[in-house]
Amino acid sequence: LPAILLVGTLLRLYQLTTESLWMDEMLSIHDAQHLDFSSRVFFYAALRLWMSVSEADAWLRLFSVFCGIATIALTYAIGTRLYDRTVGLLSAAMIALSPLFIFHSQEVRMYMLSTALTLVGTLALLHGFRQPQRSRPLAIWAITRLLSLYTVPLNLLLLLADALLIAFQFWHQPRYLRKFGLGVLLVGLLWLPVTYNLVTVATPDFAAETAREVPGPQELLAMITALTTYWPLRTLAAPYTLLYGFYSLAALALLGWTI
Repeated sequence: LPAILLVGTLLRLYQLTTESLWMDEMLSIHDAQHLDFSSRVFFYAALRLWMSVSEADAWLRLFSVFCGIATIALTYAIGTRLYDRTVGLLSAAMIALSPLFIFHSQEVRMYMLSTALTLVGTLALLHGFRQPQRSRPLAIWAITRLLSLYTVPLNLLLLLADALLIAFQFWHQPRYLRKFGLGVLLVGLLWLPVTYNLVTVATPDFAAETAREVPGPQELLAMITALTTYWPLRTLAAPYTLLYGFYSLAALALLGWTI
């Protein structure tokens, strides 16, 4: 694990300031400077605190670098707890070497903070499943899930997955089912202010702009790569397209085998 963390750290620091801040990063800085109760308020608040030390490009991007390194370690912890140390190491190595994760670990955006928070919450939930009588894992899970919602609103989908896992885990234990169910309900209620904000911002024009055609089998397969390893795929040369096509098939086979 130390070797994987070292390689992952070096890759995330390599050419960190070769390119200047781009448009989306400047938007992050602007929103952090003019903080309001937006849908990503936790990220902007954390970034504003980080900016109080320095506003140099390297320092601003180091925030995501640290979150990216933490993501590697958290992936190892989850893989080890779910399966064994070998799975944990392989999972951590995939995250450490993933161009997608390296890219987002080098930009002043909310994605790596969101990933780190969701992994902490998932790890806490696993501890809660093993020791449901303890309140600390449940509290950590609820807090990190709420913070992840205030970092990226799309993390709301995690609550749906959590609810299904909780129901499956404790369907024969009503006491713990109610305990974890109240946690899901509490997180949802505390997120209602953001829900109001999103509803008021969304417009029919926005919905029309974001509408997409139903993806076909090829696009669905490509999403496995785009969401885990590399994006955008359309910029790749032919040899790399074949490489990531093989990766998608291998990932799909592993997913089917796991299920």
